Amino acid sequence: NENFGYKNCSEGVLNFGKIRYLVSIKMEQMFVQYKDETNLS
Repeated sequence: NENFGYKNCSEGVLNFGKIRYLVSIKMEQMFVQYKDETNLS
Protein backbone atom coordinates (compact mmCIF):
# COMPACT_ATOMS: atom_id res chain seq x y z
CA ASN A 1 0.00 0.00 0.00
CA GLU A 2 2.94 2.29 0.65
CA ASN A 3 4.08 1.77 -2.93
CA PHE A 4 0.69 2.87 -4.24
CA GLY A 5 0.94 6.20 -2.43
CA TYR A 6 4.39 6.74 -3.89
CA LYS A 7 3.08 6.07 -7.41
CA ASN A 8 0.29 8.61 -6.93
CA CYS A 9 2.77 11.17 -5.66
CA SER A 10 5.11 10.75 -8.63
CA GLU A 11 2.18 10.96 -11.06
CA GLY A 12 1.10 14.19 -9.41
CA VAL A 13 4.61 15.59 -9.82
CA LEU A 14 4.62 14.61 -13.50
CA ASN A 15 1.24 16.25 -14.10
CA PHE A 16 2.42 19.40 -12.31
CA GLY A 17 5.48 19.51 -14.56
CA LYS A 18 3.33 19.10 -17.67
CA ILE A 19 1.01 21.92 -16.58
CA ARG A 20 3.95 24.23 -15.85
CA TYR A 21 5.42 23.37 -19.27
CA LEU A 22 2.15 24.12 -21.09
CA VAL A 23 1.63 27.36 -19.17
CA SER A 24 5.16 28.56 -19.98
CA ILE A 25 4.60 27.85 -23.69
CA LYS A 26 1.28 29.71 -23.64
CA MET A 27 2.81 32.70 -21.87
CA GLU A 28 5.66 32.77 -24.36
CA GLN A 29 3.22 32.72 -27.29
CA MET A 30 1.19 35.55 -25.73
CA PHE A 31 4.35 37.56 -25.13
CA VAL A 32 5.51 37.15 -28.74
CA GLN A 33 2.06 38.14 -29.99
CA TYR A 34 2.10 41.18 -27.70
CA LYS A 35 5.51 42.21 -29.01
CA ASP A 36 4.30 41.83 -32.59
CA GLU A 37 1.27 44.01 -31.91
CA THR A 38 3.32 46.72 -30.25
CA ASN A 39 5.81 46.67 -33.12
CA LEU A 40 3.02 47.26 -35.64
CA SER A 41 1.87 50.51 -34.07
